[in-house]
Amino acid sequence: MRLTFQLAVLLVFLTGFPAAADSTRDIDLAREQGNHLTIKLLTIGPGDPVYLWYGHTALIVEDALRDSETLYDYGIFDFAQDNFYRNFAMGRLIYGVAASPAWFRIQLAEREKRSVSIAVLDLPPESRFKLAEFLRENVQPGNNTYLYHHYYDNCSTRIRDAIDMAVDGQFKLWAEGIDGSMSYREHIRRFSGSHFFMDWVLNFLQSGVIDKPIRRWDDMFLPSELEKALLDFSYTDSDGRKKAIVSSYAVLNPAAERTDPPLLPPAHWPWAAGLSVTAGGIGLFLYFRYTRAGKKGWRIAYGLYSGLSGLFLGILGLGLLFMMLFTDHDVTYWNENILLASPLLGWAGLLGVRIALGKGRNIRLQRILFSIQGLTGIGLILAKLLFPHFFHQQNWLTIMLIVPAALIMGIPRRGYKLRD
Repeated sequence: MRLTFQLAVLLVFLTGFPAAADSTRDIDLAREQGNHLTIKLLTIGPGDPVYLWYGHTALIVEDALRDSETLYDYGIFDFAQDNFYRNFAMGRLIYGVAASPAWFRIQLAEREKRSVSIAVLDLPPESRFKLAEFLRENVQPGNNTYLYHHYYDNCSTRIRDAIDMAVDGQFKLWAEGIDGSMSYREHIRRFSGSHFFMDWVLNFLQSGVIDKPIRRWDDMFLPSELEKALLDFSYTDSDGRKKAIVSSYAVLNPAAERTDPPLLPPAHWPWAAGLSVTAGGIGLFLYFRYTRAGKKGWRIAYGLYSGLSGLFLGILGLGLLFMMLFTDHDVTYWNENILLASPLLGWAGLLGVRIALGKGRNIRLQRILFSIQGLTGIGLILAKLLFPHFFHQQNWLTIMLIVPAALIMGIPRRGYKLRD
C-alpha cells in the first residue's frame, strides 16, 4: 500500500503539475508574443460603384519583429468566380477573407478618393496574440470563405465579432444593451438616397424585415457605425480596470471631394408622388389625344408609353415574386410591394404594345387593369393605417411612385370611338 501511495504521488507530480506549468507557460508565451503586435481598425468611406456605397472595414496586424503590417480583409468577392452571377441571383453569395499588405489597400482607397481612418485598439498582449492567430487561421484554405449576408454577415460584422472575441464578449454585451439609432432600411438609405432610381429599386425589393427595431450591435453592419461604437466603448481588463478600447485615432485621408452621408435618410416620397402624378398625367393626355383624334401617331405614342411603363413595373414585380418564392434572399420574403407591382401591370404593358401595333380596342381592358392595380394600392394604404402591426413595411416611397399613376391611367372614359 505504501508503494502504491508513492506511485500515485509520483504520477501526480509527473502528469498534474507539469500540465499547470505548461498552461502558465502558454499564457506567458501568448503575452510575450503579443507584446510586439499592434491591432488597428481601418475604416474606408464610400466609393463610386454600388457595392462600395456603404464603405469598408478591415483589421491591420502590425508585427514589430517582422516589420510588417498585414491587412485582413473580409467581404472579398470575384466576378470571375464560378457561377458568381447565378449564385448572386439566388442569394447564395460566397465571399472570402484575404491577407495583403496594408499599405496597398490604403493607397488604393486614397486613389479612389475615399476617406481613410485608423483606430489603434488598446488590447492586452494575450488578446492581441489571440486575435492575430484567429485572423491568420481565417485566411487559410478551407477557412477563408463564408456565406455573405448584407446585414448579418458582412465585412463589418465579421470584424465586429472578432473584436468582441478579443474582449471576451464584453463588446456585444455593451452594444446589445443600447437601442439602435435607426432601422436597417433607414441606415442604407442614408447612403443610397442620393441616387433616386437605385434607392427606389433597393427599397422596392426589400421587405419589412429590415424595418424592425434593432440594437446598436446590429447598427455595426456598417463600417462607419462600427468605428463610432468602438470610439465609445470601454472594457474591463483582467485587473478589473476600465479601459477605452481605442487608444489613438487618425484620419489618413479626409476625402474632402466627397459629401458625407447624411445623418438621416432623405424623404423622397413627396418627389415620388409628384413624379407619379406627372407620369399618370402624361398617359392620360396621350389617351385623350388618341381617343379624340383617333390618329395613328397618338395611338402608337399612347401604346408605347403605357406599354413600357406597365412592362417595366410588371417585370420588376415578377422578379420580386421569384426572389420571394425561389431564392435565399430572405430580405425579400413577405414583401408588401408585390401588391403594388403585380403581374397585372405586366399584362397592361403587353396590351399597350398591342395597342401600339394597331389593336386599339385593347385599351378598355388595359385601363381596367390599371384601375384594379390602383385600387389594390388604396387597399394596402388602408390596411397599413388600420393594422400597422401587421403591415409595418416602410414602403411609402413605392406606394407614392406607383399608386397615383395607376389610378390616373385607369380613369374610365367613355364616349370616344376607338379605331384600330
